Amino acid sequence: MPRIGILCGRSGEREAIRYSIEILAAREGFDCSVYCLDSGTGGGESGCAEPGNSRQACGKPGSSGRDGGRQCSGGPESGIRSCAGQESRIGELSCVVLCHENRDIAFAWAEWLWYQEPSLPIVYVAQRAEDIFAALGMPFFHTVRYFELEQDLKAALRKLGRIRSSASGRVGFTRNGQLMLIPFREVLYLESEHHEIRLHLGEEICLVKESLAQCEEKLRGRGFVRTDRSFLVNMYHIRCLERENLLLGNGERLYVSRRRYPEVKLAFENYIRHLDFI
Repeated sequence: MPRIGILCGRSGEREAIRYSIEILAAREGFDCSVYCLDSGTGGGESGCAEPGNSRQACGKPGSSGRDGGRQCSGGPESGIRSCAGQESRIGELSCVVLCHENRDIAFAWAEWLWYQEPSLPIVYVAQRAEDIFAALGMPFFHTVRYFELEQDLKAALRKLGRIRSSASGRVGFTRNGQLMLIPFREVLYLESEHHEIRLHLGEEICLVKESLAQCEEKLRGRGFVRTDRSFLVNMYHIRCLERENLLLGNGERLYVSRRRYPEVKLAFENYIRHLDFI
């Protein structure tokens, strides 16, 4: 059962998000637990309902410490509370829906969450058009619009389900005579340089004993696109596609050749449509 955390600056936003998730759970026929993370902003925190049976899931994670009382250590400058037990709860979540009217604070919260759990999928709720563009530079799992909350959350939760259902899918590469089995999602891109293939896995780079053409054939139908004769990119990690380059979720920019751009654009649009992005 997915465990969805909600972190908001105001109780009204939190309740709107919680209500939208409840409605989606009822309409789409799935069960999930919803937990409110403590932003430290006050404003009448309340418990979060669990869609499907309307049971109370929680109030403030980490609201009681080892001695039964509240143990808060202040937290980062963005205002989020760093409470005993809250960090451990973050590691149990399937994703966090993050919303704050000040996007700088929201981004600071995201950085803190990723510090606690680097692989945590965060759904950012943008309140203005400029917030959507600003979010492109952040490795958010999905960005939704507050004024189209229910519709966009539906796409985000569907994406979460599909990605998690296929997360066990792995691909094999040969390295130093040994076979490596790597989850598709962990592959950012493959790079051909001086007759070597470099497999980029976040901060790790592996040399593999195959041609880029062989890798492309192996990864066909898995969401990878050839952007240039030297690059084969996992479209899951593309945050923005431009005429001559693309931006990855980790901040890297990769070249897109003029000849291949129409093909890349079409492939990326089809990929987005298939995963129900906005």
